[in-house]
This record gives sequence, structure tokens and C-alpha cells, in this order.
Amino acid sequence: MVLLVTAYLLMVHKLSLGYVDLYYPKFTQPAGSLVIGLSRAHTDIDPAGFDGLLAKEGFRGPMMNFAFDRFQSPFSELYLNGVKRKLNHAKNGLFIVAVSPGDFTAPRNMDADLFQKTEEKLVMGKLYNFSESPNYDYIINCFGEPLYSAFFPNRAFENQVSHSNGWNEIRKENRGNVISKELMYDWRKATLRAYERIIEQETVSEYRLNSFKKILDYLTVHGEVFLVRLPAHNEITELENKYWPSFDMDMEKIAEDFNIPYLDYSGFSETYTTYDGSHLLSESAKRITAKIVEDIESIKKQGL
Repeated sequence: MVLLVTAYLLMVHKLSLGYVDLYYPKFTQPAGSLVIGLSRAHTDIDPAGFDGLLAKEGFRGPMMNFAFDRFQSPFSELYLNGVKRKLNHAKNGLFIVAVSPGDFTAPRNMDADLFQKTEEKLVMGKLYNFSESPNYDYIINCFGEPLYSAFFPNRAFENQVSHSNGWNEIRKENRGNVISKELMYDWRKATLRAYERIIEQETVSEYRLNSFKKILDYLTVHGEVFLVRLPAHNEITELENKYWPSFDMDMEKIAEDFNIPYLDYSGFSETYTTYDGSHLLSESAKRITAKIVEDIESIKKQGL
């Protein structure tokens, strides 16, 4: 038994020395400022791009990308609790909260009890430690592969780079692997089909919207919040707008209620390049990050 436990702990430690998974870096250090949202925020916003703004305006750092995909941490009470634990009562933060119509959907007729039971199985429902490196708690309770994966360090998608600040960068070319135009076209069509299925099976959830508002309510007490809608391919944006025609007006109303700015970049589909129709390639992600910083600086100068 002692030998088995020792071997287990050694593999846990060995895994912690290299690549674990997409989300592990988000739980390896404390944060003073955060990027919040779902998968677009996860790939499209680089926290490093805000370093100058944090220093200039006196926001508390470091800034972490604490965004996840809709299957790991949708807007929920669990996400709110995760944000609280990540910030650990830190004040004077900068919070970029990304939204899109699909972030607020859930299966039809899903009641509160089912929400809770489902979310308890997600990463934030299993973790105790949110800011430790190495984070053995994460590896033991949340790592979804066999521990012998520690001996295969190059398990990540070749074009993916997972940064220590939580940003999941997707490069068009990396380690000799190139994402072709044909592949990006196929992925975009697959994304459209997936979104069409979601529209058929899900609806806008009051639970998601209310949880989102609770997150905003918490963040506005701990710093300055900027609500952002990120760009996507025009086919995706058109589908989203058809599904929820009043989305931008609804977000503007929520922003007004919380006295925060709403920055809408959904009309800039031709300016930024996605790899699958919904998520930006690396260079476009860096440029939209820089654009957000530029617009925040402009807002700050105007005293808005």
C-alpha cells in the first residue's frame, strides 16, 4: 500500500511539472484582476495585454484569464463562488466580462435542483485550492486522464499554447503544424451546426442571467467592470442575432443598471480572424485585447 501511494504521489508531482490541461494554469496563482466569461474569453483575451493599463491606472494585479467553456463553468452560482475564492476579497481590480448569446442558454425545463447537481460535478465544484502552484488538489480531483499521461508531455493540440496567466492561445502555425484555410472552413461549418443544435435544444435561462448579474454585483464592489461582446465570424454573429435579436439592447440595459460600460465588437467580424468561426486566432486575439485596452483608456480619460 505504501509503495502504491508513493508511486501515485510521484506521478501527481511529475504531471505538475509539465502540461496538465487547458484549465490547470488558471488555478496556480492568486489574482487581483480577472477576465471572466466562457470559451471566447478563454481564447480571445490575453491578460498580459493589460499589464500597462493595470500599472497606469493602479489596478491590482496580476490579471488572470479565469474564463472557461460552457461545459466546465457556465454562468452559475458555482462560477460566482469560484470568482470569490480566486480573488480572495482583493479590491481595486480590473474585470473584463465577456458575453455572447450562447453563454446564457441551458436545456429546456432544467430546474434549480438539476442545475446544482450538474454543476457540482464540474471543476469548481470539486476544488478546494484555487491559487497554489503546484496545485495537487486540481490534479488529484479534476485531471480527467490517467496519471501515466505524465510520461507523455506533448498531449496538447499542436497549435495550442496554454499560458501561466490562464490564456489559451491558438496559433495558426506552431511546432510545424499549420491550420489550413480548408480546415478552418470545415471547423466553422461544424460550429454552425453545433450552434443550430443548441438553438433547437436550449433556451435562454433565467438562472444563467441571474447568476451573471450576481457576478457583476460582486465584481463592481471589488473594482471596475467592463462588459464586452467579442467578435466572431459573420455567419456565427448572424445566427446569434437571429436567435436573440435584442441581445445587445439587453446587455446595454444590464450595463446601465450596474453603471458599467458595454463594449460591443460583434460588428467587426471582417477585422478579426477566427479558426472555427467562434474563437480567434492568436494574432487577432492580441489585437482585440489591445483594442479593449485602448477603449478602456479612452473611457477613463473621458471620466465615464
